[in-house]
Amino acid sequence: TIIAHGSSGSGKTHTMDGRHEKQLGVIQMTAMDIFNHIQSAPLHSCSLYISLFEIYNQEINDLLTDKPISSRQHPTTKMLMDLNEELVSNYNDFICFYCDF
Repeated sequence: TIIAHGSSGSGKTHTMDGRHEKQLGVIQMTAMDIFNHIQSAPLHSCSLYISLFEIYNQEINDLLTDKPISSRQHPTTKMLMDLNEELVSNYNDFICFYCDF
């Protein structure tokens, strides 16, 4: 989970996204690090799913579907229910989903 919180104009998007400045942001660097770690342990198997959402004006928006969602949480995992998840196999898969929004 990566969260940025702050007032308008404080640099959240620049820090998290970075792509507008031809620099990697926190999101891309984290994904790259996760996939490098997975590749360094080839004897282990894992599946990686991503979901992207924003909270704006007290509304939760699923960035993979561009739809508002409810704030219902799973009783055990506490993850948001109704949030779209996509399986990503490598960093390039991740970037394809991430750059689409």
